[in-house]
Amino acid sequence: MDYFGNVTSCSFTVTVLDNEAPTFINCQMNNTIDVFTSECETSVFWNIPEAINNCSSQINLVSQTAGSAFGSVVSPGVYSIEYTATDEAGLTDVCSFDINVIDTENPLLLTWT
Repeated sequence: MDYFGNVTSCSFTVTVLDNEAPTFINCQMNNTIDVFTSECETSVFWNIPEAINNCSSQINLVSQTAGSAFGSVVSPGVYSIEYTATDEAGLTDVCSFDINVIDTENPLLLTWT
């Protein structure tokens, strides 16, 4: 307001954009697991990846998006595991690794009499 009582106003919009994707802080490396003696299958476990984001008010949603489920029973082979972190802006990061399940036990020769 000026000396004569004239009033004016001004308005504007501020838009805050998040253009930085979340980042995994502990994406696992490839891992090899041996099946137990006399077993043909084993349960597979790994450290579930966690992600951080630049906007502290945003909660990252980390979900497994490919591969065998954590703790599932599998036979020897290579299993590709993938996790995706998505923030509230829809930005994503992907963590992927392989679980190699091996059988190192020698076969037994059975004799029939």
